[in-house]
Amino acid sequence: MKFISLIDSISKNVITVDANSFVLRLEINGVSIETRLKAYHGEILYALFSHHPTALTYDEITDLLMSYNLVIADETRMHRKISELRKFLAKFHPSLEEIIINTRGVGYSLPLRLKNLHELANDNGLKFKNKKINESISIISGLIEDAIHLTSGSKIVRNSHGYVLERNSKILEEKIEIFNSCEKNIMKQICAHEADFVFLRTQYLLAKLKTYVGLARISEYSISEAQWLDWFKLEAWTLFEDLKKSIKTSENS
Repeated sequence: MKFISLIDSISKNVITVDANSFVLRLEINGVSIETRLKAYHGEILYALFSHHPTALTYDEITDLLMSYNLVIADETRMHRKISELRKFLAKFHPSLEEIIINTRGVGYSLPLRLKNLHELANDNGLKFKNKKINESISIISGLIEDAIHLTSGSKIVRNSHGYVLERNSKILEEKIEIFNSCEKNIMKQICAHEADFVFLRTQYLLAKLKTYVGLARISEYSISEAQWLDWFKLEAWTLFEDLKKSIKTSENS
C-alpha cells in the first residue's frame, strides 16, 4: 500500500498521495480537492513523501522513471520530468508550486515545514491537556529531528564566536519561521502573567532551544564531528524535556 499524508505545519493543509489509486488529495480548512496522477508522478511523489526529510537522489529518481519504461538517457531528461511534475502540481493548486526543492548536486526534497501526519497522530509521548500545545510540541520535536539530521552532515567551522556548524541559511530560515509560530502558540496558551516564574522559564527554554533548531550552538574548543553530534543530541533533547516539564507545570498550577 503506497498511501501517505503530510501536513504543512504553517498553513495546516494536508497533502495525501495514494500512488496505488493514482490520486493526489489536498485538504484546506476541512475541504478536500483531488486530481488524478500519472503512474510515474504518483511513484515519484510517494518516494519523496516517504523519504522526507531525506532527499531523493538523482539516481533514485532516474531508476523510478526507468522502471516505467521511460527513456532517461541523461540527467537533463530526469530534470525535465521533475519540471513537468512541478508544473502539474502548480496547475492543480498554487500552494504546491514550490513543494519540490532541488538540492543541487544531491537530489530533490520537500520543505521542512511538511510533517508526517501519521507520526504526529501517534506520538504517545504527548500528554498535555491543551490540543494546540500538543500540536506545537510535536512540531518542535520534528524540528529537533531535522536539526540532528542536518548536524550529522554539516562541517565544523571557526568564526569570531568560536566553533560553529556550517549553515544553510535558506533551510534554517524556514525552520525558524516554523519554530516561531510554535513558540507564539505555546506562550499564548500558557495562562500566566508575563512576570510569572513559569512563564519566564518557558520563554527562556524556548529561546535556548531555538538556537539548536537554528544550528547556532557554539563551542569554545575544536571537537570532532562525531563528538559534536553526540553533544548536540544530548543537549537538544534535554532542553526539550525541560521545556515540556515547564509547560506541564503551568497546566497544573
